[in-house]
Amino acid sequence: RRVLFRSMRSLCRFGAVRKIRNSTQPCWKNLGTAFRRLPGQEAKSIQCYRRALRIYTPAANPRKCAALHNNPGNAFLSLPCTEAKVISRNARRALRHFDRALHLQSDQPERRAYAITRHNRAQALKRLSE
Repeated sequence: RRVLFRSMRSLCRFGAVRKIRNSTQPCWKNLGTAFRRLPGQEAKSIQCYRRALRIYTPAANPRKCAALHNNPGNAFLSLPCTEAKVISRNARRALRHFDRALHLQSDQPERRAYAITRHNRAQALKRLSE
């Protein structure tokens, strides 16, 4: 697994796909998803998602940017922690991403993605109230 992730990271960072701006985003997004599935690697997944968000801007592609904001929001909610202060801080960070996604989705008629984001936001609010 380590060899796979190292090669994916190097491909995203230094590979030929870097020349085409939009083609690197799926690489960082996929790497973030892979890290999120491994136990204890949630922080690395958030870093990968943030790099992908630097590539896709709301002006260039609001739909993909909105969908991408859900990923770090969910990653913040899945960070393992036991302290109430850390849990609420992560929930607030997740809320920022979900709110940004909802703002970007408000002009689009895609109801399913909007409903999923609203559900994720409700989960973050629930985490804040606990």
